[in-house]
Amino acid sequence: MIGPNPPPITGPWDAAHLVRAIAGFAQAANRIGAGSGAVDLVFEQEGDVVQLRFASGGLFGEEKAVAADAGFSFFRARQFVLAMGGEVRTRRYERAVEIAVGLPLRGGYTP
Repeated sequence: MIGPNPPPITGPWDAAHLVRAIAGFAQAANRIGAGSGAVDLVFEQEGDVVQLRFASGGLFGEEKAVAADAGFSFFRARQFVLAMGGEVRTRRYERAVEIAVGLPLRGGYTP
């Protein structure tokens, strides 16, 4: 993670699925990003939403769609976040990716 340790952030999320989503996005960022094993993770609270950003590689060149090569872990993680009322946005380039995840601080988990 980049930066100092932030204060604890709690929300109405399913902890087990949240952990699996974080691991899945980190794995996918490495897979479709630089592939170096290093993935930057930044998280911060913005109003009633927690933003997590996973990044690997330099974001330049022509933008590409996220496809099946992102792997099952990406799509499973995305479904976990959507079930928790969140959203996922991606920007992908040749050997680079940024995955932005927004999770609400209020609301309930939908199994």
